[in-house]
Amino acid sequence: MMAAIPNLSISSEKVCFIVVKAREFDAKDVVTEPNPGSNPTDDRAVAVLEDHADDPVFIELTSFIGALSEDERVDLVTLAWWDEATARSTTGRN
Repeated sequence: MMAAIPNLSISSEKVCFIVVKAREFDAKDVVTEPNPGSNPTDDRAVAVLEDHADDPVFIELTSFIGALSEDERVDLVTLAWWDEATARSTTGRN
């Protein structure tokens, strides 16, 4: 039996945007050339897939989450833990 999903302050569009951006960020690889001197077009723009400190995806994601209201951020954390909480309640695990 699934627990009822509560009414949320955060819209599904915002949640979807965060999920997409989080997946983009999670796909990053280690930095192979910390100071590339070439044009991104010349090196096939592979640096965009590397985890640089000034990563625009990270900046966009953290800025977006930072701009959410407190209620929306609470709901976001709730959603992140929802799967774990429902699994524990249906299996009786603590």
